Amino acid sequence: MEPASDDYRILAIRDFGKAFRRRTARILFRKQQVTEEEMKEITYRLWRDRGQDVDQFVTVFFLPGMDTNSFAYAFGSCQGEGKTEVSVEVSR
Repeated sequence: MEPASDDYRILAIRDFGKAFRRRTARILFRKQQVTEEEMKEITYRLWRDRGQDVDQFVTVFFLPGMDTNSFAYAFGSCQGEGKTEVSVEVSR
């Protein structure tokens, strides 16, 4: 697995799909406050280092205390030439 980070821990990285190959990384932050830019940077770095061989690299982000088998805090995505997007889930 990935080396330890002061800000987050990678819980798992898994591949899905056959025709459209997707790799998903589940990330648990160690801090409550996280910026969209931080999530984009993590998504891009993981895609750059471990996602060049798939069609899409997806990151699923969790904050401390969240059930990592349930609803995520945010999702990141990177594909093609490194275009990175992040979508934060907002409670209603």
